[in-house]
Amino acid sequence: MGAGGDLTDEPPDALGEGLPERTGVVVIRVWVESAAPERAMRARISLVRDVERGEAESVVAGSDEEILDAVRRFLDEFVGSGP
Repeated sequence: MGAGGDLTDEPPDALGEGLPERTGVVVIRVWVESAAPERAMRARISLVRDVERGEAESVVAGSDEEILDAVRRFLDEFVGSGP
C-alpha cells in the first residue's frame, strides 16, 4: 500500500464504479544551469488535464516550491473538474 492508500492501474469502469475514465499527465523536465550563479535549478512542467482533448499547458519554475505548487494546482483542478 502506498502513501495514497490502495491504488490500482485498473480504470474505474473495470472496478464496477461506472465512472468514465479520465486521464491527465504531468511531465516535469528539470535541469541545473551551470553558467548561472549558485547553479540555479529550472523546470518546465507540461500539464495535460484531459489526454483525449490533448490540450497542453506549459509552466516554467525556478524552485522546488514552484514545481510543487504547479503540480498541486494541477491535481486540485483535475480532481475538481470531474467528468
